[in-house]
Amino acid sequence: MQRLILSLCVTGLLVACAGSSTVTVGGRPVSMPKKAADEHQKLIENVGIYEDAELQAYIDEIGARLVANSSMPDQAFTFTLLDSPDINAFALPGGLIYINRGLLAYLDSEAELAGVIAHEIGHITERHHSRRRTQSITNRVAAVSAYIVTGSGDLYDAASMYGAELISGFGR
Repeated sequence: MQRLILSLCVTGLLVACAGSSTVTVGGRPVSMPKKAADEHQKLIENVGIYEDAELQAYIDEIGARLVANSSMPDQAFTFTLLDSPDINAFALPGGLIYINRGLLAYLDSEAELAGVIAHEIGHITERHHSRRRTQSITNRVAAVSAYIVTGSGDLYDAASMYGAELISGFGR
């Protein structure tokens, strides 16, 4: 019985700590510039930038128009064209949006490119990264709590896999 009470108290405390979907200071969302800068640098070193000033200016112009009409028009966004043949685009916290050159070869119109960029802007403005991080912490707490209460490693594994499945909704 004491084990159950202890696990419920620990679970409640951990869930309360993980309850916020964004990091705030004075009620304002705060970015993680150091971490984002580190991730950006790793991407540039590993993948490389596709050097085409005219194409980059075109992407920046489309992105700027979309950001101006987003829910965060004052947020600084950076659009980076990566030298990768993969058909992909993605966003990182802090307004960093990446588009692979392979995706550009696949698209048929400016409208399709704008749709991709708008989708990535949406990940940032809706704070999907923060929500995913919070859900991940909450799922870990649930899995550990299941293990504490039951002592079953299998239940821990099942809870962990279920939690991973739940948060994959923002990705593929």
